[in-house]
Amino acid sequence: MMKRLRYSEFLARRGEYDDAVARTPDVAAFCSASAWILAARACLRPGEAEESGGAPRLREAGPDADSGVFVATEPETGSWLVFRRSDEGYWQPFEGSWLFACPLAGPDPAATVAFLEKTGRALAMTGPAAFLVGGVPAGGSLHRALSDAGRRARRHVEFPATDCMTIDLSDGVGGWLARRSRKFRRSLAAAENRRAAAGIEIAPAPPDQTPDDLFARLMAVQGRTEKWKAGTDIFHHADCRDFYRELLGDLRESGALRLLFARRGGEDIAHIFGGVFSGTYRGLQMSYAAEWSGVGVGNALQLENLRRSAAEGVTLYDLGMPSDYKERWADRRRELLGVFLAFG
Repeated sequence: MMKRLRYSEFLARRGEYDDAVARTPDVAAFCSASAWILAARACLRPGEAEESGGAPRLREAGPDADSGVFVATEPETGSWLVFRRSDEGYWQPFEGSWLFACPLAGPDPAATVAFLEKTGRALAMTGPAAFLVGGVPAGGSLHRALSDAGRRARRHVEFPATDCMTIDLSDGVGGWLARRSRKFRRSLAAAENRRAAAGIEIAPAPPDQTPDDLFARLMAVQGRTEKWKAGTDIFHHADCRDFYRELLGDLRESGALRLLFARRGGEDIAHIFGGVFSGTYRGLQMSYAAEWSGVGVGNALQLENLRRSAAEGVTLYDLGMPSDYKERWADRRRELLGVFLAFG
């Protein structure tokens, strides 16, 4: 039986939702879990002004928090549906900017999609009953279940979402290195040697620094990058800046933040920022000061982060959306889809 939750109830039960995400086969777990989607709902709102007055902090349940939100669970199957209303009136994931997030969670994709279909047909009696499901792994069990439901839907459309590049760490960094080319391994060794010769040290974020302190350090590095100088840095966008600040704070609070700084002479020159969830590390941002590009500090940071991730038991290292440099690091490109279903 469906139980619809108020937004405040969802916040109180986000741990249960995260447990369901961890049991959902094949999805991008970190980006489907509560830290990512709540930061996205708080900060990545379409149509908001570019100038930031600070993130609206919708992780806190204010008087309008239930407006435009549909969260429901089916205890019998352990299924969850987590959507917000789009400007066009259909239901979409909390994170609709890249569609990494899958708004369906539960151990049995067929049962979860059946729950979505039942819910859609019930909603069609009184209002919008169209859903955009993002983060669907192409060819997986969830994709098959949605395709089957699509044959009974009033409308069914599939389209590419944002893929991600992943590294398999199930056999450790040694196993990953063995799958890389000799040229790439030599390049990594050279970067390590140049870093050591330059006196660059890599250290995690200290536990006594606040999220504001850490984000200020991160932004200080961003301001010295080639992307920042060219005006192409994602942090030029106020909503994205707020999103990453909100996410950093949430990850810090839960103990899931993974943030390393490369330093020389007491000065930050690079950072690698990510988080962990259910055996997955998800990279969020990595940047270095332009004047240090020839040292290979980015490669040295990524390799050190891989080692630390493997040591703590991470088996899947998600590099995020595709780019040329990630092709050399990744074992696999995970294809994700968006699926639109309208019932009634």
